[in-house]
Amino acid sequence: MMMNGEVPSPDYELSFLEAFYNKALIFQRFLKEDDLAYIVAQLNNMCLEPSFSKRDQIRDEIEDYLRSQHAIIFIKHSTKQQFFHSMIKGFVHDSYGYMDLRKIWIEKTPNK
Repeated sequence: MMMNGEVPSPDYELSFLEAFYNKALIFQRFLKEDDLAYIVAQLNNMCLEPSFSKRDQIRDEIEDYLRSQHAIIFIKHSTKQQFFHSMIKGFVHDSYGYMDLRKIWIEKTPNK
């Protein structure tokens, strides 16, 4: 069993490719050879595909394949929640799910 909650790169496509091509990561070490061969063939097709929607479809097919082989079981996708005062505006989340506080501003209250 493995629990993981971090995203290695802000670019989802590069992260996906890195996860399966990098021999030091969990997929190369623990997947069966025939499963890995299928995935690498699909990834090679993905790298040659100019259309984003078709690349996205190939990623979905790989994930479906891994689920059907019971190689990966997604149990829970956690969400990070942070609470700030309602007067603070302009929050933006970065690709890692953390708040980017560079453009926040405080809402001015009306004079009474």
